[in-house]
Amino acid sequence: MSYSRTSSGDTFLIPFGLVFILAGLGVGIFYFSMVSGWYAARSWVKVPCIIESSSLEDHVSHDSDSGTSVTYSAVATYRYEFEGRSYQGREVSLSSGSDNFGDFQQQAASILQQHEESGQPFRCFVNPERPEEAVIFREGRWTLLLFLSLFPVAFPLAGGFVMSMGLSERRQKKERELAKSQHPEAPWRWQTRWQDEWIRPKNAGFFKGWLMVAIWLTIVWGPIIYATLIGGDGELEDTFSWVVLILTVPLLFIWRAAIRRVLDQRQGLPQIHVQPMPASPGASLDIQVAIPPRRSVSMRDHLHAEVRCVKQVTTHSGKSTTTREETLWSDTISASFSDAVREDRGSRLPLRIDLPAELPASPLDSEGGSHGERYDWELRVKMPKLRHPVVFDLPVFESAETTVSTDPLAPPKSARKARPSVESILALDADELTMHLAKHHITAVFDRHNLPMSFDLSPRRYASARLFLTIFNTIWTGVFFLLVTLDAPFIFPLIWGVTSALFWWVIIRQFEHRHIDLDAAALEIRQTLGPWSSKKRFERRHLLEFSSRMHMSSGSTSYYEVRADTTFGKRVTLMDGIPSKLVADNLVPLLEQWRKQA
Repeated sequence: MSYSRTSSGDTFLIPFGLVFILAGLGVGIFYFSMVSGWYAARSWVKVPCIIESSSLEDHVSHDSDSGTSVTYSAVATYRYEFEGRSYQGREVSLSSGSDNFGDFQQQAASILQQHEESGQPFRCFVNPERPEEAVIFREGRWTLLLFLSLFPVAFPLAGGFVMSMGLSERRQKKERELAKSQHPEAPWRWQTRWQDEWIRPKNAGFFKGWLMVAIWLTIVWGPIIYATLIGGDGELEDTFSWVVLILTVPLLFIWRAAIRRVLDQRQGLPQIHVQPMPASPGASLDIQVAIPPRRSVSMRDHLHAEVRCVKQVTTHSGKSTTTREETLWSDTISASFSDAVREDRGSRLPLRIDLPAELPASPLDSEGGSHGERYDWELRVKMPKLRHPVVFDLPVFESAETTVSTDPLAPPKSARKARPSVESILALDADELTMHLAKHHITAVFDRHNLPMSFDLSPRRYASARLFLTIFNTIWTGVFFLLVTLDAPFIFPLIWGVTSALFWWVIIRQFEHRHIDLDAAALEIRQTLGPWSSKKRFERRHLLEFSSRMHMSSGSTSYYEVRADTTFGKRVTLMDGIPSKLVADNLVPLLEQWRKQA
């Protein structure tokens, strides 16, 4: 899912993101004060002290939603001497207040009560610059801090992302208004991506986001990693090596991604020049790919380019919108760098791409098409030593002759050749479906009448989604075990535990192998998941109709399934994991032909 611009989007996003940032920084003040207190207390002087009084106080609070909760605090008064003067202290630990996070307070109260009853001296740590300031347990409560750090990590990052989108939208609005006044005759130049002769990658600025995330995570988590590595007093709360592992692994991963993107930016990213500008469906695009001089390439290397026509469906929810993408058409070409033109400013590699005449064009207005749908064209370029593909928006619009005609002798619109609908353009026959399904690791067999005979669905159809979910849920499950170990409030491990279990079940189900056989009388589905297997058989006369729908979304990829309604009032899933609405929709009429055959 992604955010789609609205007329008031920036007005809403900027304050919304700011609220998230301030909320995270509010918790961050408490978090960083505890960290700075621990760092300062490391240089305090250890002196004997006499415990005069100690107790474990409990604090009961009532809430209409969560019920009754009890927190604890270890309190004490003690006397100590420093440089010949006597002082009285009350600070037990660096974390003031009460909590029920782990058993730190109970352990502290138990130790203090033992020394109070025995009369044996204990020890405290005194600030040599301000001797009246002392504390008994100066070690940082790193497990508590680790939990608290989730708030200054998540909230400012989410708020910063939302706020940056609002600021970006506001800046682009101003640039569009300026471009409209400068190029009133060229609507495509009103969009910032096509205002220059050379088109820059639309994902070129992502490296700044990765770098800012890496820096912020280092600021928040760096003190915990540092403290865990150098160790502490460790009398009540040991510093666990797994704390370093939990924080260091994602931090190193993000820094690696940020450095890779920064290096790509320093070496220069390719740019493209498109002719004609703008193009229209049915035209031949002559594209010059400019390679910066810092990015050296070999004559034996090849550049791979993929052209896509993407359908975007926008849905509205309040003041925000979400956009779902689907590829309607794509074509891949490859070119050798031996064909590149060498210049002092780098290299230029020519590409020629023929666009199908029947596909839809992009809307001239940047707000999108009607009924929440729009069509965009993009070019994705991969080349050696380029760590991530670069993506360009292509200016593909309806030609002026198609949209507006000023010729008085031109035939009326009703006499012109009607443009076929998108649905008729994108109708796939059995051979085309077989090819498209094979690309998605689904083997289809049709008879000579184009009626389906069998489908074999490999678990590989979910490979990309499964990898993303596995990485995400591994981290998510790690947070669950961390919350259990830290004895966090019950609601937090409950939420993390239930959701991580559901995610693992989804991942396991994606390893399922499915085979479907269709004959003149019935449809049979065989499902295999490891040592388990099942078989379902449905008579043709018990099937009412077939339909398709989206059943899962991962990133920008939507997965569709084909279902059958039965006379028993049940809906049966035949095929799932199809990452193309076009393919799923075209399977339905062929299955209907099989169902209605004499």
